[in-house]
Amino acid sequence: MSPRQDEDRPLVAAHPYLSAARELENPSPTADPQVVGDLDRLQIAEDVLATALEVIRDAPADSPRDPNLVERERAQEESAANHRERAVVLREAVVALGGVPSAYGLRDLPNEPDQLGALTDPRSIDAALAADAEALADLYEAAVANAHALPTIRDLLLDHLGATRQEARIHARGATA
Repeated sequence: MSPRQDEDRPLVAAHPYLSAARELENPSPTADPQVVGDLDRLQIAEDVLATALEVIRDAPADSPRDPNLVERERAQEESAANHRERAVVLREAVVALGGVPSAYGLRDLPNEPDQLGALTDPRSIDAALAADAEALADLYEAAVANAHALPTIRDLLLDHLGATRQEARIHARGATA
């Protein structure tokens, strides 16, 4: 049959069993694609912030030693672990909603991990981390607004938002201390 003749034929849906079999092999997202996309952006941003905290913690100290260095390193290690854990939870939510988590994507945070690793002044580090945490919190707020039809996801996002806002406040206080 020539392409011309094929254009004249009405479109007929494939056999329902074949459609169902294809869907089983490659399922469509089961939720709003915007929510899946928001969760994916958040998991990437959480990983980036965790990496930044690890880079800061592992950076060589070229400046006068911070008297609170041990406490700072412990807090950064704990915070990095929290962000990694949140990223895992968000990736699981993406999969549960029928999506596939991205390994990389847009950089939604104002500072790159390597930029933060180059900072030596504790106040500058806290100011940069506060800016990153605020940007992450803004991403969470947008995601919460889009997740109104999924109460479980919305509650998860609200929990993460609260923790992120608190972290931003702590870093903001450190930047002015």
